Amino acid sequence: MRFVLFFHLTLLAVLRLCALERASGSDVKFSQLDLFRLANVSAKLGLTLFNGIRGIRAVHDLMPGETLVILPFSSLMAGSPWQWRSPSPEISQRYWGPASMSARTIAVAAAELYHGKASRFAAYFEHVPTQFDSLGHWTEEELWQLHDPELMSQARQKERMPKQEYHKLLASTPSSHISLEDWERATELVISRAFAISAHPGPNGPTVIAMVVLGVSIAASLWKRHRRAAQRILMCTVASAAVSRAILVAFAIYDLKTIALLPVIDDLNHAMEANVESRLTVKSPWQMLWEHGMWEKALELKAGSTSIAAGQQVVTTYGNHSNGFYLLNYGFVVPDNPFQTYRLGNLTQQLAATGWRPADTEDPQHRSNRARLQQVVILQCRFLQPDLLALKSLMSSSAHPGESDNPDMMTLDSELMMALQKALALVRKTWVTSLEQDVVLLAVGNFTERGYLALQYRLHRKRILIDCEEGIKKQLKLLSAPS
Repeated sequence: MRFVLFFHLTLLAVLRLCALERASGSDVKFSQLDLFRLANVSAKLGLTLFNGIRGIRAVHDLMPGETLVILPFSSLMAGSPWQWRSPSPEISQRYWGPASMSARTIAVAAAELYHGKASRFAAYFEHVPTQFDSLGHWTEEELWQLHDPELMSQARQKERMPKQEYHKLLASTPSSHISLEDWERATELVISRAFAISAHPGPNGPTVIAMVVLGVSIAASLWKRHRRAAQRILMCTVASAAVSRAILVAFAIYDLKTIALLPVIDDLNHAMEANVESRLTVKSPWQMLWEHGMWEKALELKAGSTSIAAGQQVVTTYGNHSNGFYLLNYGFVVPDNPFQTYRLGNLTQQLAATGWRPADTEDPQHRSNRARLQQVVILQCRFLQPDLLALKSLMSSSAHPGESDNPDMMTLDSELMMALQKALALVRKTWVTSLEQDVVLLAVGNFTERGYLALQYRLHRKRILIDCEEGIKKQLKLLSAPS
């Protein structure tokens, strides 16, 4: 019976794949790609280029909540936290055991790359890019144009990381055939395309029920002649079911995450506001058997709370980060990024000549989240190591900065703000180019693509510092005005 069912499901899958047709046009339908084997994709989606960048477009109008992609768990690459044993002979248990989730996913992807055409993910690897624009691939001259030593240091570290991890793999798995080239590509794919998803152990509810039914049946058949053996079988069955259920509950409570490469879904580009949402769903065994020929969990991508018009790009969000993070990992900059940061180094020594010294600070009790945020920023400011994004929000949060819901909390007094003003002036003197010069360069437009990204990056950072200076000037005027 099981063989007949498996045969019919296999035949159905083969006929379904053979029925695919290849066509041409401005939009590429997912049914024309071999990726169709890995995911169930709505016919209303198509691949196209947006300003030279590949993305997903709505071919037809999409209704709110409409299912766009169903991705079975067998179609994603991930280093599962519950997978205790290494999934490939190319990865030793010695490496796999202590490896992080991202390192495990990189190892899985590298092992699949090693298998080439024989890999069940061969279509996926043919679809994803082989060249990347993240900072790890920039030259020293291109990195210098960022005018950010800290980000340059992170880029160099990112460039060294794949080789260091690859040597760890070879040290623990001398017989591994994975090449450095495959490992570097797998690393870049995971960093630039992977998503963090809930690491759930799977639908073990039906398994628990099956175990209990089987155990009870065996125990009932043996009860009359072998009562003691039947009791042991029954106790072992109940214990196994309880442990299985406890594992499921533990994963649900702690909500463990894993890093996964998601075919089709990782073609979505970034936007600050996504118009889709992903959802982890557990199908019943019969529903999964009917819809996908599989008995497992699936990741569903649905349209968001608003409709998506035909021709509009379907986008997700990679998280709220600064442009340094986006540039380092993905190779793009978000214009007018509200989360752009500018961290100042410790300027206390440079300001010692002015007579200013950081005051002794204590950590008073907080009465609200807003007060707690203000306290952190003010503590940073007192030691002249503020994040300018937080400082900017603090300066505009009230008529008098530092005022909060907690009357016992320290405030930004005029002496401290004048010290900050001097600190920001010192930072401006370290700029290689001024804000005005960068604006002129942007207007001229004579630069490479990476040069343009670097120029955008440093422009956004400089603007946030200028905004903070203007905010401090306004607050000093308010404090000096007669009451």
